[in-house]
Amino acid sequence: MRVFITAVFVVAFSTVFSQETHYQTIKATLKITATKNGKPFSWENKKLTVRIDYKTGNFIARLKSTDFDLTHGEESQIENTDSDNREYVFKGILPVSELVIQKNINQAQSVEMQLICDDLRLNETLQFQMLVTRPGAGNYRIFTLSGKLYNDDVNIPAFEGFDHEINLFFMFNAINSN
Repeated sequence: MRVFITAVFVVAFSTVFSQETHYQTIKATLKITATKNGKPFSWENKKLTVRIDYKTGNFIARLKSTDFDLTHGEESQIENTDSDNREYVFKGILPVSELVIQKNINQAQSVEMQLICDDLRLNETLQFQMLVTRPGAGNYRIFTLSGKLYNDDVNIPAFEGFDHEINLFFMFNAINSN
């Protein structure tokens, strides 16, 4: 009986103290647009994993280089030269204190994200414009982040031969999971 009570106490104690307020993301998408030899190309990734901690503001998105599908630019299919399935991580801290008390339907902010790829020894700071839409009462939010990465600075193999400016668009919905 003592073992049972101890086990119940340990489970209850760990549950109470390990809970964090996370927003579960729904329908996360990353779109990338770029130009090569004057022709526009775009990729879309709907396999994106995004996580936000609403206590700390920690944001993390993980993706693999092989997750991208070419959605425009049919004239020449681009082979993904990044065939090693490298992991790319976007990390940042969102201004959650302002988002939790958001009263306006739309709120715009500038945020910094780190683009990290350990295989390429890449750790680049990128600027994003974030628009957060609060369509009604409650803890539901629609996030849109748009930013640029500069091909000459990051040298990601999949963008070899593309123009200097690559546009990134993160779009996802989030709802409090606690």
